[in-house]
Amino acid sequence: MTHPGRILSIVSLAAGCVAIAGTACAQSTAQMPPKLKKQITVMEKVIDEMLVDSKNLLVASHEPTRGIYLPEFGVLFTLEAQILTPDRGEWWKDMGWDKKFKFETDKHGNYVVHLNDNDDDDDDSDKVDKDDKDSKKRELTKKELLKDREMRYENGKKEIKSALMEYGYTLTGLRDDQWVAIVAYIDDDDIFGEDEGETVLMRAKVSDLRAHDQGRLTDDAMASRVSIEEY
Repeated sequence: MTHPGRILSIVSLAAGCVAIAGTACAQSTAQMPPKLKKQITVMEKVIDEMLVDSKNLLVASHEPTRGIYLPEFGVLFTLEAQILTPDRGEWWKDMGWDKKFKFETDKHGNYVVHLNDNDDDDDDSDKVDKDDKDSKKRELTKKELLKDREMRYENGKKEIKSALMEYGYTLTGLRDDQWVAIVAYIDDDDIFGEDEGETVLMRAKVSDLRAHDQGRLTDDAMASRVSIEEY
């Protein structure tokens, strides 16, 4: 779901990108080069495919990317995503349902639910001890999941950066002094806090992207020239 506040944030970033380019021409009426519109569409599909296939990021549709042409800046791509984590679908644990039901996974990856056989005659001390162990186990699991989220967040940024480095040069309708940028709003309550998210802005100079494609810049050199800002 697209949030109005995020749309305004992306628009503000777009305006900021124009300012970064050192121009006051955000209202410019310059026309888009004829072939650039098609190239932007192709680049959108490239980023879309990367996101859909990603093992780190989750998107709400198969076409989450939108490209915007800013005459004095270049092209800005925007997208929204969430962290893809292995605990999705296990929300019932937080509600204590795992005490009433037994959840198993069959060989096909489907959840199978069984009613737990609770013995009312169990010693209360045993229950307290078991609850304490379960609590420590859940705490450890949460730490592991948080670490997994953080790793996937970093890997997701690498995937976005790679898409920018490998395909940004295809926007041949841009000038060497213009930019290609990707703005990603990445949402995850456990990492960034409730109702919060991280906005990641990556941008690269078109001349650098072309030099990289032509072999005049190594992968490491190109990576060092990609500007990354996080808000």
